[in-house]
Amino acid sequence: MTKTIDQFMWAFQPHFRLKVEYEVQEVLSQIGLQIHDKAKVLLIGLATKDDLRHQTCIEPENGPLAVDDLCSIAESTVEIIEADPESEIFHTN
Repeated sequence: MTKTIDQFMWAFQPHFRLKVEYEVQEVLSQIGLQIHDKAKVLLIGLATKDDLRHQTCIEPENGPLAVDDLCSIAESTVEIIEADPESEIFHTN
């Protein structure tokens, strides 16, 4: 059975999230924290174009947060970026 990603950010986003989550759990375990799968990773994506299907995406889609929980994140992000003087720096490859 194939799972379709509704809030698509990029291919393999669930696999990436699970790998990061695993690595976080491993690091915390190595420094002595007994977390037993309690550390969770959420990916949050913000659209860079207005014509995209979702302006905010969350992975996992059925996790503890919903897009409605983040209704002001796009505006807050713009304010933070505009206030950061380093946002004006041009980065090349």
